[in-house]
Amino acid sequence: MIFSRFKKFVRENDLLGGGGGVVLAVSGGVDSMVMLDLFWRLSVLQGISVSVAHVNYGLRGRDSDADERLVRKICESRELQLDVLRKRPSKGKNLQDDARLVRYRFLGETAAKRGARIIATAHHMDDQAETILLHVIRGSGLRGLAGMSAKGARGPLTLIRPLLFASRKEIEIYAKRHRVQSRRDKTNSKSAYTRNRIRHSLLPALAKFNPRIVEALCEMGKRLKGEDDALALVALEAFEDSAAVSEQGRVSLRRSIFCEFPRGLRSRLLRLAFEKATGSTADLNADQIDKMDSIALKKGPGGQYRLRAPWKFVRDGDLITIRSSATKCDR
Repeated sequence: MIFSRFKKFVRENDLLGGGGGVVLAVSGGVDSMVMLDLFWRLSVLQGISVSVAHVNYGLRGRDSDADERLVRKICESRELQLDVLRKRPSKGKNLQDDARLVRYRFLGETAAKRGARIIATAHHMDDQAETILLHVIRGSGLRGLAGMSAKGARGPLTLIRPLLFASRKEIEIYAKRHRVQSRRDKTNSKSAYTRNRIRHSLLPALAKFNPRIVEALCEMGKRLKGEDDALALVALEAFEDSAAVSEQGRVSLRRSIFCEFPRGLRSRLLRLAFEKATGSTADLNADQIDKMDSIALKKGPGGQYRLRAPWKFVRDGDLITIRSSATKCDR
């Protein structure tokens, strides 16, 4: 039974650790409506604080409004607090990315309003398999191939994915048995989106080689996640050994120590140094890491490389540094 497995998954992954309430991202689709139902049942048993956030993008006209009406109806019937944002994402090539940014920004605002520390999305096993394949196609590293985590930080909040244990089919069966009302998003069948092509074309093709391809990919993701976590600890120890300066806005590593590490560890050190200097790894890509690594290893007294403004990478003697540039001239 999904509810028993849901409770076990939440407990084993400490998804609600620290308390403070949880905000559910509910679109009206079957996945998020089942998540709402499961959390509502859990709140009755354990007394946790649950509220709901819904974004009406208005991209599907009357269908978008019908999604909102359904979410309102269910929240009212179960006396759950609901916050709704009506906002169209920017049209264009990155519409889905913009919609995602809008959604997570609103989830954060809702959590602050409701005094919650946790936000939850309804990603499940099939979503995980699609994500892993998407990262394979893009040539991702180990972290990308591990897929999505059940629990992680998103700014000051904790982001959880409490349905990663269940398949899309299991969720649909639960919805039918428990009469969970939901809406169908017709855009999920559009081939214009890469993820939809993976869902409707690539996964069925791979299933001819392995009928349990979704489970196989998710299991691979779990194993790689364990290895990625282990390497992250090694990288942190190596960072502490090689760091000369480590503070917001400036991080320096001793080149003589840095160059002794294997390439994979050096890449992690540069990513970690960038994160500690800037507060984020946003806009840092593999090509930039490779360029910094090349400058650090090459013969000669120094070198530098411009990162996203205002950041730059500088090699000076035995120090390699990621720092902000005070002026354009400094860049």
